[in-house]
Amino acid sequence: MSHPQSAGSAAPTWPHMVMTCPVLQEEFGASAALLSAKEALLVWCQRKTASYPNVGITDFSRSWSNGLGFNALIHAHRPDLLDYGSLRPDRPLHNLTYAFHMAEQELGIAQLLDPEDVASLQPDERSIMTYVSLYYHYFSRLHQGKTVQKRLAKILLQLQETEVLQTQYQQLVADLLHWITEKQAQLEMRNFPDSLPAMRQLLVDFASFRAQEKPPRLQQRGATEALLFKLQTALRAQNRRLFLPQEGLGPEELSQRWAGLERAEAARSQALQQRLLQLERLETLARRFQRKAALRESFLKDAEQVLDHARALPASPATVEAATQRLGMLEAGILPQEGRFQALAEIADILQQEHYHDWADVAHRHEKITQRWKRLLQHLQEHRKQMTGVQAVLSLLQEVEAASDQLRELQVPASSMTCTQHLAEVVELLQRHDLLEAQVSTHEAHVSHLAHQTAELYSSLVTSVEMLQVKAKAESLAQLYQNLMSLALEAKLHRHQAVCVDLVKRGCDFSARGSSTQPDPRERAEAVQREWQLIWTRLEKRGLRLHTSLLLRQVEKWGVPVRGRGRGGAGEGTCLCSAPPSSPQYLADAAEGAAWLRERRQELETAFCGEDQAAAEAMLLRHQRLERAVRSFAAELSRLDEQARAAAARASLRVRAKKGDKWRVFVGLAGESYPSLGRGRGRVPPSLGRSPAD
Repeated sequence: MSHPQSAGSAAPTWPHMVMTCPVLQEEFGASAALLSAKEALLVWCQRKTASYPNVGITDFSRSWSNGLGFNALIHAHRPDLLDYGSLRPDRPLHNLTYAFHMAEQELGIAQLLDPEDVASLQPDERSIMTYVSLYYHYFSRLHQGKTVQKRLAKILLQLQETEVLQTQYQQLVADLLHWITEKQAQLEMRNFPDSLPAMRQLLVDFASFRAQEKPPRLQQRGATEALLFKLQTALRAQNRRLFLPQEGLGPEELSQRWAGLERAEAARSQALQQRLLQLERLETLARRFQRKAALRESFLKDAEQVLDHARALPASPATVEAATQRLGMLEAGILPQEGRFQALAEIADILQQEHYHDWADVAHRHEKITQRWKRLLQHLQEHRKQMTGVQAVLSLLQEVEAASDQLRELQVPASSMTCTQHLAEVVELLQRHDLLEAQVSTHEAHVSHLAHQTAELYSSLVTSVEMLQVKAKAESLAQLYQNLMSLALEAKLHRHQAVCVDLVKRGCDFSARGSSTQPDPRERAEAVQREWQLIWTRLEKRGLRLHTSLLLRQVEKWGVPVRGRGRGGAGEGTCLCSAPPSSPQYLADAAEGAAWLRERRQELETAFCGEDQAAAEAMLLRHQRLERAVRSFAAELSRLDEQARAAAARASLRVRAKKGDKWRVFVGLAGESYPSLGRGRGRVPPSLGRSPAD
């Protein structure tokens, strides 16, 4: 066995080995000072070789004989130098030689021992302990070097970690800010779809953003905050300057941008809800429009059918009332629908203003309904106009027929030429004829009014069979009236001629009888002349200015001297024909007018209005004709008023007394000539009871 001093270096003393044993202090801590050097070294060897098989270190003597203990110490610290599994315990010398060689060559530990010495039965304990201590010192120095390396590596690792943390933070923040920018721009868009399904899909996408896309980004934001906190904490632990992110990547900017994203999200949520409500309201309005449009179309279809069936105009007055009532009921059912069509138009306007996606179809349907409604109103108005015209035509036709019937009733007495030989009967016939003439004259205004109405209707209405019929009957009515007036005038002329001839004859007889009392021929001629003037005045007041020559010839035949005729005095004859009206004639006309007014008043005081509608309509037509007759009689009253004023102007003239006496004689003759008037009323008629001078 080699002595330890032969290794070139003195073995450290035990106290020194204990004091310079940081490994032991690391291994045992505070209890290392309580152990001896031998014990400490033995414990160190035991711990390092505890896991190796066939190694049992209990001392520094026999425990090292097989050489596996030295190989285990080398392998425990440098496993790269040897393969411990290839060593066997039955080869101690090989094991010892291999361990000593590896320690000297690889670790620089001098070979202080021989393999044979160690493999002996009693190896030197101190020598083995000294050699093992060399292992300990080498490995302790190796451990210290590794500690420095570890520290340097740790510092480098910390630098790398902080650099990685900084890079990772900036990348996370940049990525998050980029996502926030894109997403905020998307959230601020308001180009929403105009259909409800697309809008609902947009709401689904927004809900997916909130539930799936945003939470990972929120975690990413939390990760950036945690990463920044970790980085700053590491820098503080390393006594380094805190990390300052690049401009725009700081936590404040990130918080502001995230808050902007939150606001954009809230605003988009509100906008989506409002748009959804708007589209739902528009869809509701659209369904309401379609429902109302279907109702309006059904109404228009039914109304058009009813109006087509009602377009057949009535052909008789009996059906006019029923047709008018049907038209009124139709109008009452159609015209109040104006408000509903207006409501439909308002719904269409709302859909147009709010850009409903199916507005084109709505507008097309509304336009068709509007056109049909206007066309229906136009047809209804035209039908009302036609019905009014037909009603007016048929009513006018009824009036024309009624007036024609009344004139035909008057045609028989007007065409009668009956004239008796008795003067009293002729005078009575004349009075009846005057009443007949008054009745005929009352129809003049009515006939004129009907003709005017016929002309107006013919010019304003479309020519129809009924209108042509009314026109023909109106012309026939006018012709009938003219014929009736001609017949009445002819009969009146005939009877007046008979009266005049009789009166003239009686005047001549009176003159003959008075010749004994009136010897003067001039006075006789003047008396006859006055009688003739009175007769002519009555003829003129009754409208007779014709056939003067016939009367004059009849007078001459009876021997009545007429002034101027024997001398060819045409002027005086003309004077007879144009004799002025006298006061007696005025009183007679006034009496006849009063009698006619009393008769009309009795008719007006009748309270009977008919038992049914037809009788009432007939009474109404009769009343209208009576009203027109009364109004027409105003002209006769005006004429009497003018005559009264003219007579009052002539009241200043005086007649000689002898002429008055002769006038009274002629009045007596007239009383004999009009016995019916004198006896019937108990007095001489006013037209014959006063002289012309009155």
